[in-house]
Amino acid sequence: LQKLVANPPLLQEIKKITADYLGCYFYPPGRPPWVEIYWMPIALMAAMLDVRMEDLAVVTLAHELAHGYTHLGRDIDGGSWDTPGFAKTAPEVKEGLAQLYTDVVTEKLASRQPGAHEAYLRFLEMQSGPYLAHQEWLKDQPQQRAETIRFTLLAARTKGQVKHDEWLASLAETSPKLRKPAATAPQNSLF
Repeated sequence: LQKLVANPPLLQEIKKITADYLGCYFYPPGRPPWVEIYWMPIALMAAMLDVRMEDLAVVTLAHELAHGYTHLGRDIDGGSWDTPGFAKTAPEVKEGLAQLYTDVVTEKLASRQPGAHEAYLRFLEMQSGPYLAHQEWLKDQPQQRAETIRFTLLAARTKGQVKHDEWLASLAETSPKLRKPAATAPQNSLF
């Protein structure tokens, strides 16, 4: 399988796959949501990427649980994203948020699961479309990126369905509101 990864046409075919083949977050109306991860595809993909299967399983689980968090996680006022709105939200927003959280979580787990972040990065190279959308979000503002996205997520969840262009506009609108004012030079004072 590792030799197959060196085959550029195969890589391009894998990048075109949009189905949830490593795991999935299910949230049918009227039923409790659940997460599934698929061991055989994880094992095959881990071999192709030359990463540990356990590390890629952590990546997959973090990604699918991030969907649940963005959908059902309660804010300080007890609000969450209504299921019909979440279901109709643009894949770039839903997958972008899940990817962003996966990036952060796997990096934070480095002391306990050192290979997870590397597995995330390698698998990211095999992905395309909505799974890469988060890479463009506020990339010129790394210091306040996470907090801006968090505030934007809280606002988006109250709207229900969110289109990708609306998400990007909301990020652009939220960012200047959260910027710290520029430090001014201290004034000479006798006191």
